[in-house]
Amino acid sequence: MNHKQHSIHKLPMKIISAVLAALIVFSTGMISCYAQGLGVFDKMETEEIPSDYADEIIDTDGVRSVDTEHSGENELYLNMKDGSTTVYAFAEPVLYTDDNGKLRFKDNAIVKQENKEKADLGYDYSNTQNDYEIHISSDSAKGVLAEYGDISFSINPIAENASKGAVSKEEKNGKEYENFEYPDVFGKGASLKYFLQLNGIKEEVILDQNINQNKFSFLLTTTNCTPVLNEDGSISLLDQNEEEVQRFTAPFGDEEYKSSSFNFTNKVSYMAANKYLI
Repeated sequence: MNHKQHSIHKLPMKIISAVLAALIVFSTGMISCYAQGLGVFDKMETEEIPSDYADEIIDTDGVRSVDTEHSGENELYLNMKDGSTTVYAFAEPVLYTDDNGKLRFKDNAIVKQENKEKADLGYDYSNTQNDYEIHISSDSAKGVLAEYGDISFSINPIAENASKGAVSKEEKNGKEYENFEYPDVFGKGASLKYFLQLNGIKEEVILDQNINQNKFSFLLTTTNCTPVLNEDGSISLLDQNEEEVQRFTAPFGDEEYKSSSFNFTNKVSYMAANKYLI
């Protein structure tokens, strides 16, 4: 008799994301065909398919092969050595097929830029394997460029002084979060951080002190997508089919700033063709 076991695991806190909910893992007794050409799930496949991010989630003990026929953006099917199938189901797309037709796990690590074209444009950092490509410049005036298919957008802070950015780490609740930080970009004690996610980016303005400024502006430049201000204060970038490709969450503050004169709202203003002030 086949039986299923269900268990729920929280995703590792390597990234900040309100979208990722829980990782649901279940095993079945059904027999599945082994993925052609993959063979034994060895070290090389572990490096090529799951990525460092996935290594924190997936237990590869007892895995024989990856079932590429049934695996999709939100589900990873693993054929086990005992003949069962283990399925990892996710709350958002975590898998993609690369240009060579290989199934790969998305990653959100920040690395030195390897794309010469983007490096020549001034983007000297990027994410690793991902179909949602994110390129970051150490020059705050250039900021961040994100590309997904024929959709792209860039965002950079509007500030009097440029800031040289760098990869940094932040500890919260005993976990380290990798991010890219532009220190003091809005003035001394007012920094900007970008957290790379599996399917987008998250930004935070960090105030270490009162800088007598309560407005922070960004230039958003888009290709094949349009910003829309939502009722909850967040900003969505919608493609030509009105599908959301990126969401900037509504601004918020800790208790100290909630009781101050700060008004936590987003605004979107049209400037010119494909350029917006937010």
